[in-house]
Amino acid sequence: MLFAPQYVGPGKARRTCFSRLAAYLLTLLAIALTTNSSLAAQPQWLWGTPHAQTQAKAGRCDFRHTFQLSKPTQGLLRITCDNRYALRLNGRLVGLGNDWQQWDAYQVDALLTDGENELLIRCYNDADGPAGLALQLTVETADGEREIVTDDTWQAKIQRDGTWDPTIEARTPWGAVHVSGPVDQTAPWSDGGRTIATATEPRKIETRVASDGPFTLRAGDRVVWLGGTFIEREQRYGYLEAALTTVFPAAKVVQRNLGWSGDTVWGEARARFGAAKDGFEHLETHVFAEAPSLIFVAYGGNESFAGENGLDSFIAGYERLLDVLASTGAELILLTPTPCEAAGPALRDPATQNANLRLYSDAIRQLAEQRQYRVVDLFSQLEPTAHELGYTGPLTDNGMHLTSLGYWLAAQTVLKELGLQPTSCQCELDAEGMQARAVGCRVAQLTGNAAHLQWRISDVSPAIPPPNVQLPSAQSIRITHLPPGNYQLRLNGHPAITATADDWSDGISLPTWTSVQANSLLTEMRHKNQLYFHRWRPQNETYLFLFRKHEQGNNAVEIPQFDPLIDQVEAAINPLAQPTSIEAELIRQP
Repeated sequence: MLFAPQYVGPGKARRTCFSRLAAYLLTLLAIALTTNSSLAAQPQWLWGTPHAQTQAKAGRCDFRHTFQLSKPTQGLLRITCDNRYALRLNGRLVGLGNDWQQWDAYQVDALLTDGENELLIRCYNDADGPAGLALQLTVETADGEREIVTDDTWQAKIQRDGTWDPTIEARTPWGAVHVSGPVDQTAPWSDGGRTIATATEPRKIETRVASDGPFTLRAGDRVVWLGGTFIEREQRYGYLEAALTTVFPAAKVVQRNLGWSGDTVWGEARARFGAAKDGFEHLETHVFAEAPSLIFVAYGGNESFAGENGLDSFIAGYERLLDVLASTGAELILLTPTPCEAAGPALRDPATQNANLRLYSDAIRQLAEQRQYRVVDLFSQLEPTAHELGYTGPLTDNGMHLTSLGYWLAAQTVLKELGLQPTSCQCELDAEGMQARAVGCRVAQLTGNAAHLQWRISDVSPAIPPPNVQLPSAQSIRITHLPPGNYQLRLNGHPAITATADDWSDGISLPTWTSVQANSLLTEMRHKNQLYFHRWRPQNETYLFLFRKHEQGNNAVEIPQFDPLIDQVEAAINPLAQPTSIEAELIRQP
């Protein structure tokens, strides 16, 4: 009780009463302050203009807020924006959103630091009309719970649509925000009646996912291929994606190629009309938008031209990139660059550049070991893999860029380095005893005689044949005890190979049992890559999204129309990757 009855002497009565009254008033003041603090902790709607409730010009508005924390342990962040946002905390991209009717929630424990922290949110208003940002971050610290909310202590910076000079952003100072009102009053919209849905389960932002155990793809995995020229050119061939798809057909994974020719770990090539910083943010945004569970990271080739003097800078840039990618929670697999090869007297001797590539490849392997990531050593293993498969010719068309066959061999190298085997089907038949056995598939219903054998092969996974060359493969057939003569193998009624009885007895390597299915798979894979390229890198993006958006930006509505087309092709890829059955027959030729 504030006033417990007790006896006091006459001389102290007045002083005691005043002291207790003062204590009571202090208590009321503390309660009031607590109430006001609770009210102040309500997130406010912010924008960079004073009339966000009625109009806000199309464009971008950046918001910034710094705050101090003492030994933070947990952090739960809620955010919503009209129309869309990219959220960063202490330099890390936390997430993207585009639905103002839904709170997005993130568990950001791993990104908070002891001392100064910074929130940076890039918001986009896609049309003239109401706009706003609201955010609330609840943090557990050594001093108790702390609330950070959007309020008038934040800073803002606006860049209107149609701004063509990328240096304007750097020259524009940070200014005061405009507060439209608390979220629970549905501001900044003036028509009322709008509510925001409760946040769903928070997405936990990780700092690293280690790679333990044998490599596998799981149902629902989303794979991103990230890098420079090597990755971008691969979308024309599709061999890397097809190799994983055929080895794990049941996973039905989604794969996205985010390669950009000439790119580096600093995102320089992706900068478009901006600086390297903008290119790096461009990279982050596209990776996070794909919500990957697995990222293949292929850098080092372009950077290696700086030689030994540029190695430390490359390592620092690569570590920064890996830190950002790791915050997606995806597993990371690092790929070393491919070696250069002599391409004739008109081109430079590759020895010096290969020495540089070895330095950078060694650094990549060391980074992978330190972070417990898997690594695919294309620099050291590409040529040995080619030799193991019986090929000793050129792998590039100019000493640097892989040919179609070079990419097929790179895919075989990736499988080998990940401890995987390409799909196989090896059959052995005895034409005299009418017996059969198989490895990697099943043989049944063997009938007929030595002049005309028929059988069924089931559980045959499509194997992608090498382009333009005959190489030994994991697909083979051996048929013994055939009378002398020539015999033609037919698969599903189509002639495949004609050979002598002795050749069949020795065993014949087939390019693939499923060439029609495999080639259809490659065709659809390449078609999907082409559609996705137009989706994320439209040729006229300057007019659609950048500084000339005011001229043809209305056509940007067509870009999302690629999505159902991509989904349609994706739906065709999955059945083509599944194991199939083949009707086979061997017929003696006259």
